[in-house]
Amino acid sequence: MLDPLAEFLGFDKASTPSAPKRLRMPAEWEPMDAVWMSWPTAKGLWADNRHNAEKELAHLIATLCRYAPVNLNCKKQFQPEVSAALRSAQATMERITFHDIPTNDVWCRDHGATFVHDLDKKQLNAVSWTYNGWGGKFPHDLDTDVARNMALSLLIPCISSPLTCEGGALEINSHGVLLTTESVLLNPNRNPDWNRKDIESELRKQLGASEIVWLKDGLAGDDTDGHIDMLARFFADDGIVTIRRKNSRAPDYRVLEENYEIVSSLRTPHGGRYNIATLPLPDPLTYDDWRYEKVPVSYANFLILNDGVIAPVYGEASADKEAIGLLKELFPHHDVTAVPSRSIIQEGGSIHCLSQQQPRKLSTSHHFETPVRNHI
Repeated sequence: MLDPLAEFLGFDKASTPSAPKRLRMPAEWEPMDAVWMSWPTAKGLWADNRHNAEKELAHLIATLCRYAPVNLNCKKQFQPEVSAALRSAQATMERITFHDIPTNDVWCRDHGATFVHDLDKKQLNAVSWTYNGWGGKFPHDLDTDVARNMALSLLIPCISSPLTCEGGALEINSHGVLLTTESVLLNPNRNPDWNRKDIESELRKQLGASEIVWLKDGLAGDDTDGHIDMLARFFADDGIVTIRRKNSRAPDYRVLEENYEIVSSLRTPHGGRYNIATLPLPDPLTYDDWRYEKVPVSYANFLILNDGVIAPVYGEASADKEAIGLLKELFPHHDVTAVPSRSIIQEGGSIHCLSQQQPRKLSTSHHFETPVRNHI
């Protein structure tokens, strides 16, 4: 049974109020009050490489603290040892708030809330998608409640969506143009009874999307079935950075070329062409005694937060250097910081997958301005 406060805020899924009429998901480069993460506490994650992965994760959180406060989901019993790990990474502890929220996995982008603005009430809301562990691949009994618990921690309304979805499947700019993939949202392992029109209607309703662009599929071997945040990202309202495979014999070469052709043919809401940039794509990584022979990696899994861009690097010297150099060109007004992620990526995701931005609250006088555009 829910406590009275939870009921008042609309957390009872059986009686969730209708979504407000005007919801809007801000672009990632718009101001944020905090960034959310989930610390790994379940057994088995990263197997023998867990120590290295947790060191990278602690370093990542320490880096994020420089640009925004961090809200960290972590069961209370683990918080002392996690605090010690963060101090060792020289994190600014005053910028970190622990939340006693249990999780199965570490990917806050997917199991966590997607935050939106209620434009009528000038209020931050949380969208809790239906979550099934990337099509039933992994345990998710705890992860299904994370979004709701995040909203309850912030004392904001939580909107329960019947759409099975993850935050990594959604990429939006400030004009409401949303990128996603057929291989995720149209996948029978998520939404067998939904058609494209139904899904688009729900995305427009919950995110304020004005246009929905469907890419085809993702990287070969991706646990998520092809999340957009490993494939194509907005770096400005009129700019998209994507990935392409140089090796024409690679199993995902053709589908990545199809994705590139789709974004290259797009027109902005004003009728112009998007500026298209291409990140390098190293070969998949291999790990001893792992469940997959090869693990795909992507530099598109960067995070924009306030005046910083945090980008993954994988120990592939030439490709790392090329990727960071391009991101510095795309974000000339941001600090672009490289964070080692070779161990983290073993579990199938990187910096963007690990994090979820909490947009700045609206004031009663707030109006939206088109951000300064970065050109390549």
